[in-house]
Amino acid sequence: MIHTFEDTLFPRLLRSEYALGNVASDALLMPVGRHTQFHTAANLLYPGWQKAQPCPRIGVMSLMLPVGCNATCPNICYTDAENWRRKSEHLTTDQLQTLINEFAKQGGRLVRIIGDGEPLLYREMATLCQWIRDANMQLVVFSNGVAIPQTFLQEYERGSVWVYLKLWSEREAVQQKLVAPRTPYVYCHGEMGLAPQSFYQLWQIQPARVGFQVMVSSINAEDVTLILSGPKRTLPMLVEPFIAHGAGKGHDEFKPQSLPPSTKACSKPPRSSYLAVVNSQGQLQPGTFIPKDLVSVKKGQLLSVWQSVFATKTLFYRGRYEEGCLCEKFHSEQ
Repeated sequence: MIHTFEDTLFPRLLRSEYALGNVASDALLMPVGRHTQFHTAANLLYPGWQKAQPCPRIGVMSLMLPVGCNATCPNICYTDAENWRRKSEHLTTDQLQTLINEFAKQGGRLVRIIGDGEPLLYREMATLCQWIRDANMQLVVFSNGVAIPQTFLQEYERGSVWVYLKLWSEREAVQQKLVAPRTPYVYCHGEMGLAPQSFYQLWQIQPARVGFQVMVSSINAEDVTLILSGPKRTLPMLVEPFIAHGAGKGHDEFKPQSLPPSTKACSKPPRSSYLAVVNSQGQLQPGTFIPKDLVSVKKGQLLSVWQSVFATKTLFYRGRYEEGCLCEKFHSEQ
């Protein structure tokens, strides 16, 4: 059975505990005029929340670092990597440290680094790893795996970093085309088959903490089937479809004609009630790639925003409790 890092680092029972505490907390904040709407949705998606102890906590934070990229991913680039520039409104390192400390105080367990561009190009990446480790949290990094700095390999050896590498095809030419790195991948044959050299660098240090992010469309559906039926299927693997939104050039088709078996316990993970998404400008947003109604958390506001905005903003409310979230699935399977 295919599994993810999240299954290990933030297991489903804990996700449910966090979710029920958040629902009970939001019930206390909900305006009187929206009590009926709230209770209807909460009773459907989170049965048993009335018995939970109100306790607003964030379990997972997906964080976008202000950094460019060494690849263009023409079919799935969300940040227009070719034209990316550092801006004055981007998070500073001091603001990042404040954000991480606040997240830890809010019950945070897991930080996921997902962009803007290639996280391993971020100059303060090693420092960021240390901050998260010192806060007794775990870190999952999403990387294209074109090249891995020695400083990051050292952090990986210390044991609190988990890595998803992009692998959209085992065919070198297809992978090079889909990721389009500025410096081509170096491929290696090994026990897990053909893979970028960066994978085997990490796998040889600690095989349990490296896996693959596999994006699927009709462009590479057959390639993904081969990946999931080969030796790599024993590794942690996050499999999801291409999303037809973004600034990538050349994307004219994203919807997969057929998907391999899903590896996600939740069909809408950005909408789970324990997950915060903070973009590179320090704004909390309800969805990973479709930012609307953003709220700044740059000035030590993560705790107060998390405890209030979902109960007062219609879009955030829907984002938090929309049908299809992980916890609904959790309860339906008991």
